[in-house]
Amino acid sequence: MSRSIRHDERGAMIVIGLFFAVMLSGFLYYLIGIGETIVYRETMQDAADAGAFSAAVVHARGMNILVLINMIMAALLAVLIALKLIETLIIGAIAVCAALAFVTFGATLAAIPPLNVARTAVSNVHRATQRVVFPLLRIGNRTARIVRVAIPPAATVRAYDVAMDDVYAPSPTFAFTWPIGIGRSLPTEDGDFRLLCRKGGEAVGEVVALPFRRIHSRIASWVRSATGSLAATFSEWFCSGSGGPPSYSYPIEFAIPEVDTPAARECRDCQGDDCEAICERSEQEQQSSQPAEDANPYDCPTRADGSEEPMCTQRAVAARTQCQPGSGPRKFDYVYQDAEMTRWYWREAIPNTDPVQYRDRHTGDSLSDASDETQQDRLNRAVRRTSERNPCLGAVGFPGAENWSWTWSTEDFTDLCGRNPPTMHPDYLLPGSQLPIGRDRAVSYRYRIIRRLFACHEERNQTLQVEGGSGVPSNTSDMRPQRMRARESDGTPIELGEDSFQVRMIVTGREPGAHMERGVELANWGRDVTGPGGTLALLRNFGEYSVAQAEFFYPSTDLRDREEWMWNMRWRARMRRFVPPFGDSGGSSCREMAGSGGSGSCAETSGFVGAMSDAIVH
Repeated sequence: MSRSIRHDERGAMIVIGLFFAVMLSGFLYYLIGIGETIVYRETMQDAADAGAFSAAVVHARGMNILVLINMIMAALLAVLIALKLIETLIIGAIAVCAALAFVTFGATLAAIPPLNVARTAVSNVHRATQRVVFPLLRIGNRTARIVRVAIPPAATVRAYDVAMDDVYAPSPTFAFTWPIGIGRSLPTEDGDFRLLCRKGGEAVGEVVALPFRRIHSRIASWVRSATGSLAATFSEWFCSGSGGPPSYSYPIEFAIPEVDTPAARECRDCQGDDCEAICERSEQEQQSSQPAEDANPYDCPTRADGSEEPMCTQRAVAARTQCQPGSGPRKFDYVYQDAEMTRWYWREAIPNTDPVQYRDRHTGDSLSDASDETQQDRLNRAVRRTSERNPCLGAVGFPGAENWSWTWSTEDFTDLCGRNPPTMHPDYLLPGSQLPIGRDRAVSYRYRIIRRLFACHEERNQTLQVEGGSGVPSNTSDMRPQRMRARESDGTPIELGEDSFQVRMIVTGREPGAHMERGVELANWGRDVTGPGGTLALLRNFGEYSVAQAEFFYPSTDLRDREEWMWNMRWRARMRRFVPPFGDSGGSSCREMAGSGGSGSCAETSGFVGAMSDAIVH
């Protein structure tokens, strides 16, 4: 008896099995899709990481190339500095010989001509070397400028080439760096030529310091830094070749004043072979213009007519002006006349007068004013005195004058220290033992003054004049080394770890296999899961991109040592955690958004940035 289909239960498991088969097929497609997606994502991420790191490596190599160019330029300049250092040592030897001529009575002057010959030979070699080194320095500067601009585009090309390598095929379809290298440059600029000169000097110092390393490393380090500082201080002489040699000065004692005579003028202007005779005659005239050391009294010699020798008088007048302390170089070894004077008075007070009136002791004539006193000063004795310092300091004078202030007097025959002997005072009255002619009664007192000054010595710095000079133009603007820029063009400070040193890589790829999506649709009973709002729509959008970030850096523990960043080939590359350039930790972009006049600050973008960072930061 046939059973009713309605009540027939055979094959019921087929329906359940079919349902589970479809579900299991969907799960299988999900598992296969997840596996392929993982492989796809890893491949995409590997491509992005490799591209970002390769771009950072190119940047680091570019910085090391600039460092190498700087070092080569310093080495080339070191050749010139070494030659100039030799020339400077010869000049120093000439200066020593000239300075010792006074002590050795001119014996050391014989070494100056051969030293000058040696200096001329070194100078000629220096000129010839300059004609080779300076063009090479200009080539180095131009090469550095090209490298500075060419490296970022080269890094972009290299990153694309690495990311699109067959190793990562077929996933990546396109790759690029952000920011794009075109139009960018490495964070360097032309630096200071004096720094290049100092580095070249330090290179020379390394060679000079080799013998001192056996003694102590600190001595060798000091020699190295001292040579570099010397080259930087006198960069025009050691490096550019435009200046003269470092001026060498040594103290020379000059006897002043020099009486201006025709022979003295001829000696100063003389350049011929007969200069020795002319200057000897001038020296004799200068000596004759001074009083003899044993003269009594010590004063200018007189002629037959009783007048003084005019050259001696001229010397005494000029000495007051030229030997004045505090005017010009240091003055010392003063030679002067210590005069003992007698001051005579022949006036007396008229008794019983109020106010007191005075009359002449000799004639009895009344004096209308006490200041009209009649007096006479007479030179008793004049001796030669010398003083290593200002003779007015502690000079002996008249009673009570030891503590008086002094004022340098430039008028001959007056007290050099500007002290006026006091008028008649009871403390100073002495009986007149010898009256002036025509006087029978008088009072007097004795006093001492520095009546005349004849000479002193002055310490002057004599500068050694050495002929020569390379005559090379001093324009070094196209021979400068590279240095780190302090700021970007928009004013943003450049520091390690900032955006200027970051390279971000973005890689796009093909979507995961379409057959996987059809399998997922089957498991979802034919519903479209890839369209807008579908299950895979959001995942597909993110799945098409991979991002990575790397940086090039200088491993310095002291960020203030920026100068050394361009003199050591230690630039390296490393991967960094990806952060969007507009994120809070991304550097200047968010600050620019906040400062561009908009209403928001970095904090107002934190919600969106945080969500995006969570999605793509790795």
